[in-house]
Amino acid sequence: MNDSTRLPVLLRVWLMLMGCLILGAGAAGASATENDYLNHSYWDSGKAEFQGMEGRIQKYGIDRKAAARLVLVKEPFDPHKRVKSPGPDALPVLKMVFFRHIPTGVYDYFQTATLFFDRRTGRVLKYTMSSQDGCGNTFMEYLYQPDRTHRFRYFSYFDDEGDSETVLADTDFTFYDALPLVLRYRLEDGARYSLKLMESLIANKKQPLTVHPASVRVDRITDETWAGQSISEAFAATVQREDRQDRFFFEPSFPHRLIRWEKDNGDVLFQTAADFFYYWNYTRPEHRDYLKNRSNSE
Repeated sequence: MNDSTRLPVLLRVWLMLMGCLILGAGAAGASATENDYLNHSYWDSGKAEFQGMEGRIQKYGIDRKAAARLVLVKEPFDPHKRVKSPGPDALPVLKMVFFRHIPTGVYDYFQTATLFFDRRTGRVLKYTMSSQDGCGNTFMEYLYQPDRTHRFRYFSYFDDEGDSETVLADTDFTFYDALPLVLRYRLEDGARYSLKLMESLIANKKQPLTVHPASVRVDRITDETWAGQSISEAFAATVQREDRQDRFFFEPSFPHRLIRWEKDNGDVLFQTAADFFYYWNYTRPEHRDYLKNRSNSE
């Protein structure tokens, strides 16, 4: 082969290699839709999205009246200390906080899940869960490691559990508990896609770190009623895995707040109020009823 024929061949090889690198980089990052949502200027105002929810959740085989809150807010995140910090190395994250109150007989359950989403990639960098009830406290911490592994630590009051740590290789899963935000990335009528779901970790006992394949179907619905709750228009995201089907209903226009959350076991939560405001300034006794009748506030 002479020099005149070698150059085109080398050029073609170089172009093929560059194409593979570009495709690989795209696959490793967040999708365009995800980036558009996470980096929307809506989150940059300094305000937080705050929702009140009510419904029923099963405990000890009985439906219990439950209350919950769902919070989304932009924060700076120190990647070294893994806490909120405006330092020079801070990463831009969206923090999602979900906390619920479930009364039982003579004592109640108070459970909180907090997830930190990297706005550049959509990856969950940290997830903590705490559960308190009349028997004791349980705490779980998940950390995404720089070496692309997942580290889970449990601190349980149950004497057959105690303290434990598990490190998983990267399986590219999605937390079920992150779905109230993750499903909002791809709300388009007729959308169909697949996920690998890490089952919910919100519990007073250590949960198995199981991942199941799941399919998601999105449909735009109008004039439907569920258990007395009438919704004129919404996006319905149906999450199917094995023989279980959960449904999430979101407002039809941006920012697509969660309206209703139905689980296959009969648990249900529905939006009772929502606002976009500086909720940390509303701490006085007279602010207790602030959210009432604010389901369409901005």
